[in-house]
Amino acid sequence: MKEIIEVNSIFGVIKTFKNDLITDQILNFGNHTRPEFAFATSIISDNFNIFDLGAHIGTFTLTAIKKLMKNSRILTVEASFENYKLLIENTKNYKNIINLNNFLGNENENYEFIKGSENNSGGGSLVKSTSKKNITYSIDSLVNKFFKPDYIKIDIEGLEGQLLEKSNFIRNHLPILYVEINDRALIKNGSSSKKLLQLLKKYGYSFFRNVGYRNLNNDLFLTCYMEDFNTFSLSNIFDVLCVNNNSAVFEYLLKSSIKINKK
Repeated sequence: MKEIIEVNSIFGVIKTFKNDLITDQILNFGNHTRPEFAFATSIISDNFNIFDLGAHIGTFTLTAIKKLMKNSRILTVEASFENYKLLIENTKNYKNIINLNNFLGNENENYEFIKGSENNSGGGSLVKSTSKKNITYSIDSLVNKFFKPDYIKIDIEGLEGQLLEKSNFIRNHLPILYVEINDRALIKNGSSSKKLLQLLKKYGYSFFRNVGYRNLNNDLFLTCYMEDFNTFSLSNIFDVLCVNNNSAVFEYLLKSSIKINKK
């Protein structure tokens, strides 16, 4: 079992793992992917309800909770029990955070959790299994059991495509989405970066991303409107903010964004 240490972060002292990639980012910059999370939470209203799917040790949730009123809620879901124990510790002072140690994916599939590399506690993933190892939730089942989210952050190492494709709630309500796009992991699970973005575009989403630095010791970011996502290399790992074309958030982001046009 990895050694647990306490480190100073922009949220105060939190618990994390020694000699870990994400811990190194917190030590060097104050948070994991600090500009990314500053960008992702910049459009959160104080009355939002949020799902953090693939919550790790809580760095996104701790960023988002600062934006919210006390009667707003965040539901976190984390598959790794080791990560989940630290998630509980790091969020225990907030009564409006609900934490689950469960799997996310296709409810009709059986999965088991596979750890990532020894120095990356955020790199674990689910693989199909012959026997059910845990309860598996879909987005719709979480909505039915808990509440309707205004904003959903998803980082589940390649099962994002399955989770989004099978959700009637996403299709019908178009909540704000902040999704990790990892083409290699998506392909392993029967999807791809292009397929996922095309699906969301068909639903009525537009896409924005931070094209500034991913790691800095401040909250500076540069918003880019992905007018044509074919302009971008979709083989790299990146995070994308997906918003309803007909929303005020879309108009705000569009006015504050740069555009990169295909040459």
